[in-house]
Amino acid sequence: MTSSRTRLARHLRVAGIAARFDADRRREPFGYQVWPGEGVPAPYDVSHDALVRGLTAAYPGPDGDGPGAAVLREVLGELCELGVLRPDGTAGDWAVTGHRGLLAVQDRRDRTGRTTEQPAVYLGPDSLRFVDILLAQDLHGTALEVGCGSGLASCALAVRCGPVTAIDVVPEAVRATGVSSRLNGVADRVRPLRCALEEFTPPGRYSVVAANLPGVPVPPGIRYSPAGDGGPDGLRLIRRLVDRLPELMEPDGTAVMRFQSLTRGGELRFAKDLRRACAAHGWDGLVLVEAWAPASVRAALTATYAGPDNPGRGYPELFAAARGHLIEVGADGFASCSLVLRGAGRGHVVVRDLTGSPGGFGEAVAGRLVADTAAVGREHAAALGASYYARARALPDEFWELGGAGQLAEPLARLDELVTGWSRPQDVAEVTAEVFAALAEKDHARAEAMVLAVRVLADVLLEAGILTPYQKEES
Repeated sequence: MTSSRTRLARHLRVAGIAARFDADRRREPFGYQVWPGEGVPAPYDVSHDALVRGLTAAYPGPDGDGPGAAVLREVLGELCELGVLRPDGTAGDWAVTGHRGLLAVQDRRDRTGRTTEQPAVYLGPDSLRFVDILLAQDLHGTALEVGCGSGLASCALAVRCGPVTAIDVVPEAVRATGVSSRLNGVADRVRPLRCALEEFTPPGRYSVVAANLPGVPVPPGIRYSPAGDGGPDGLRLIRRLVDRLPELMEPDGTAVMRFQSLTRGGELRFAKDLRRACAAHGWDGLVLVEAWAPASVRAALTATYAGPDNPGRGYPELFAAARGHLIEVGADGFASCSLVLRGAGRGHVVVRDLTGSPGGFGEAVAGRLVADTAAVGREHAAALGASYYARARALPDEFWELGGAGQLAEPLARLDELVTGWSRPQDVAEVTAEVFAALAEKDHARAEAMVLAVRVLADVLLEAGILTPYQKEES
């Protein structure tokens, strides 16, 4: 007999709730937008609207006498019990989103009672990417997720392999994982525990170990949400996990992780630690470098998110601290990566660059550029725009968090000014600062994101022969 817990998940699938989020996301310029349609002014609520639209389309109103009405009353009652809805049908404590047919929740910012504006439970674009990587692997057996957050990855593991133990130090994350597992009908296969990695005593080794741990490089003296704080170089937690992996993972098991690493000259800071561990334990590692952003962009994002946790310290002070810290540790950028480790290997590590940057991740568009102003005309605008938008979908998450889809069109709208700026040799940052000077005065963080978009446009103009690398003439 089907239990009420699995019936809820089945009814939500019939209503197409997760499918609605997936469909809405495909229409977004950014394919990993956690809340598709976010940015519409209040009182519109993306999550609540998608949930209500899906349920009311699948079932008649709850006041009827038919079987559909009875199902809807049952579903609404369970969603109220879980805190997703309130008895009057309005939004509850948890916002719901979906990805790859799975549902997950995050605490609402205005319902936590916390002073910070950031939710206690992390659910970001990399959470969705992490699920994609997990579902692409051949996984089986028992699984452990370290840092379960919203529970989205734990639910994916429960669907793909065996029982899942999900640990997190944040109490809201443990509750969120429990709610998400109920929504997906896998509560009998997911065991959420409030526990730090250092305190966790495994009952045995796991076939699969998964982790998408906080990896923001936070300068000393700046308070930051535990959901993002990765220590001074962003690698504190991932190093701890790799150190404990021999006692957590079966000798022939698989570990799947996402991590963020500072870079210098096209090298990942974490690469040396990883190669040493793989050589020592006979693991084979595959690192996929999926996105890269300059250090100044990472500093702008850190300063933006640190603001609520550092009252009395404005954005300029926080940015200066974050940027100065990255300079001090010798970082020129910040890479977001996926890692698959397989036991019983030869100790080899392979790094694959998926950023699509012409010079590889960490390499900006070739130095100073100069434009052939006669080579660009209105007849080229459509072709240039199509190429630009196609490439812009691969912009790093930092752009979408700082700038967003609304900022994407601005470089094309000011193409003539940018090309005029390049009538004399300038690099991407210099010409962006010149053309978007007013934006920098008004919103420094968005101006940093604009550099990323102009960099993509510069790639397009280089391929079209409108820009060329500046060659200084020998005197």
